[in-house]
Amino acid sequence: MRSWISSLFAASIAVAHGVSARAATIEVPADFPTIQAAIDVSVSGDVVLVAPGTYSGAGNRDLDPGIRNIEIVGAHGPELTFIDCEGSGRALWVHGGQSIDMKLEGFTIRNGLHDGGGVYVENGSFITIRECRFENCQGTGPSGVAAVRGQGDLVDVVFEDCSNLTAIYVLQWRGGRITRCRVEPNEVSPPLAGAILEDLGAQSLLVEDSVFRGRFAGSTLVPSGSGLTVRRCEFISEGAEAPSLYIAFQGSTLAVEECTAVGNVDIDRSTTGSITFDRSILGGGCGEVQGPDFDPVVLVCCAYDPAAASGLIHAFGPQVLEDPGFCAVACSDVGGNHELRSDSPCLPENNICGVQIGAYGEGCAVATTEPDGVEPLDDPTSIKIVSRIPAGDSVRLELPESLQGDVTLQILDCSGRVLASWQVAGNARTVDLSLDRQIGSGTFFLRATDSLGSLATAKLATVRD
Repeated sequence: MRSWISSLFAASIAVAHGVSARAATIEVPADFPTIQAAIDVSVSGDVVLVAPGTYSGAGNRDLDPGIRNIEIVGAHGPELTFIDCEGSGRALWVHGGQSIDMKLEGFTIRNGLHDGGGVYVENGSFITIRECRFENCQGTGPSGVAAVRGQGDLVDVVFEDCSNLTAIYVLQWRGGRITRCRVEPNEVSPPLAGAILEDLGAQSLLVEDSVFRGRFAGSTLVPSGSGLTVRRCEFISEGAEAPSLYIAFQGSTLAVEECTAVGNVDIDRSTTGSITFDRSILGGGCGEVQGPDFDPVVLVCCAYDPAAASGLIHAFGPQVLEDPGFCAVACSDVGGNHELRSDSPCLPENNICGVQIGAYGEGCAVATTEPDGVEPLDDPTSIKIVSRIPAGDSVRLELPESLQGDVTLQILDCSGRVLASWQVAGNARTVDLSLDRQIGSGTFFLRATDSLGSLATAKLATVRD
């Protein structure tokens, strides 16, 4: 007899005597031809082990474990084991009050079409999904649920070419942990947002080492309960003006640590509660940072452009007010490499905080020579410091040709606070600044903007005796 028969007998004895049954492994198709048939004879603790192949049709979609806590496992991983919903129904519905011991592992799930077109977890149930891929899974329904929706643990899960026909999210997750996951948009009709990440009631949510991409926003964070922590994640928006990260919540706690948001970061103006960005790249030189109107957002050693920031933003301590130095060559290269060049100010050896800033470390070197036959060019957006008087009160600057007409010249400290400001009339290119003695010794950020919004920057070091 195979192990599942022993399991059924043990389960009947266990129920009669009020003790736990011994877990068994039930194989598909060796023991049962369909996944649901194997589930129907299982008891909590059993493993439904599915051999390589493509499983479709009745009994292989809309899988329902009832109240069982079981493991449904693709024996050789998502590269060889597929559940094809064929545009009719979802892969799995978990609704019986399961714990985190309910597991789905090692599958590629394709072509789901339902409320929660890939997997739907509800009624306070939990699930662990590990090493799975969701491809072309579509969420439907007037409530606008996501292609995959629920709570529990997601580990090493990829969402690709998934979207929602009536709402905006690929993934809606409400508690537990999301680790090493990736949400990639549909290239033809991308979702408006890669994910909505919530924490509800007592269920906090930890999101780490993951990438979120979308057309409207890389991700939307809506904490409303115990707290949401996001670490070492990347958020990217496909839309030129859309936020890479959108945050809206009331009276909760959000901690964003060592993350990279490429594009606008938009915090809803009505948001209240505690938001802290720690060692994170905001905007990445490619977007603005919009703070709320009520409780201030706290930045701790972050890389951002204070000229592109608004709302209540409190920069606590030194910040990096320079281009983060991505390996990607342009902001338009949203799918590019957002690791850091070797000269990036976000590397610990290159910034005043002495810490790693952003989701990634060093990924490329800086070219030290120009190609053959090409003369090196000055940076057209840099202010040239012609002469310094380190222990004195004046400095001579040369403004770049990219600035036109009247120019506003400012000195900022490392937290983004404006210390001094001057108006430079006309097309003057050489400017002598007399520095107020209130500007002490240290490294400062020099910024010039013209009436058209063109920007030029430089660092300025001063020494006071």
